[in-house]
Amino acid sequence: MLIYIIAAHIANLHTIRYNTMEYNNIIMEHNNMNPISIKDISPSVRICNYFSPEKGQIWGPRIIPDYELIFVSKGTFIFETDEAIEVPAKSVLCIRPLLRHIFGHVPTSTRGVISCIHFDIIKSQQNGSNDLCMHPQPETLTLCTDHRQIHDLFKSCEKVFRNYDPYKNELLQLILKQILLLLAGAWQNQSNPRISKHLESMLEYIRKNPTRSISRNTLAEKFGYTPEHINYLFKKELVITPTEFITREKMLLAQHLIQNDGLSVKQAALHVGINDQYYFSRLFKKYLFRCPSQYKKNN
Repeated sequence: MLIYIIAAHIANLHTIRYNTMEYNNIIMEHNNMNPISIKDISPSVRICNYFSPEKGQIWGPRIIPDYELIFVSKGTFIFETDEAIEVPAKSVLCIRPLLRHIFGHVPTSTRGVISCIHFDIIKSQQNGSNDLCMHPQPETLTLCTDHRQIHDLFKSCEKVFRNYDPYKNELLQLILKQILLLLAGAWQNQSNPRISKHLESMLEYIRKNPTRSISRNTLAEKFGYTPEHINYLFKKELVITPTEFITREKMLLAQHLIQNDGLSVKQAALHVGINDQYYFSRLFKKYLFRCPSQYKKNN
């Protein structure tokens, strides 16, 4: 009976309240930990998986001894501590150690697909030792601007975790470190916003129109600025030109299409609006430092 009551709470975004004193003590304990920069940590993966949970499945109430990252690829989930927050697709949830919580799939949403990584923040930290915390402090929920890259890293982590490579632990550490560094950039920006709303709108427009021929003149006309001001905004806030950003986004999308969707180099080039396959290959190698054919699945 209790399970059905909890599931109903999750489905309707109701809150399951915990003892306030207990929750505050956990937060105080976390704040008293010694901060360590994410660039200096050597994370150790305990568990990694990638799966589709049952409809309406819940975990908890529970307390875990380590950090957990959950990437939601599909579906909608709910995370509850003293309040409930919705965890949509293409986002990452970070659960701190010792935080009592409930996590569950919203049964009215689409079929869920998630990837979970449990980890310690230094390799020697074992048996639930939690005397260190990450800096910048992780955001509970991170909406991924480049969800394809995050998805591929979680997927790679799960694949390595299942294998018996002699350098398995080292590979897991490298993959997780890359995930954490990417997330840390987002956490840093959320606490100290670096990208203006105007530029954010332009970046969203570029990412939603990968096949279009977009230039700084196109952006200037659409958003009501001069081409020179568009160039100024990109250089000031991203330290690259609009052309460099647009091309890099096209190459990242092409990489995903070749590596994960099985498209040929020619098909990927056409998908991002480049008709000349040889010119596409030169750009690809310039921005991603590898030939596009090296990303094909059979390689």
